[in-house]
Amino acid sequence: MHHGDEVDQAMSTMAALLQVGDALGPTGRFPGGKLTDTDKGEVVFEVVRFKNKVIVNFGTPLMYIGMSPKEARRFGSLLIQKANAITEPPRKRRGKRGKRRRRGNGK
Repeated sequence: MHHGDEVDQAMSTMAALLQVGDALGPTGRFPGGKLTDTDKGEVVFEVVRFKNKVIVNFGTPLMYIGMSPKEARRFGSLLIQKANAITEPPRKRRGKRGKRRRRGNGK
């Protein structure tokens, strides 16, 4: 995770590269009703791959998100789908069969 200035820089870079449009962020609608008095309503977001990371872009700062169990499963599935699409570099192996080699008398 990133904090402080790194977040601002990363968000600026990501927004520029992804060409974030006005379609993201709050819609002002409450399709499932208001969850709390501070609920700002429905938010349009995107889930993308960026520099071998899965990015969830809400288009606005959020304190929390709430969703139905069906929506939560779809959201989780989308995160997994994007994560699986990222090819991770192979791990470096240590010696034979991934075990650390011993030093010394060769045993």
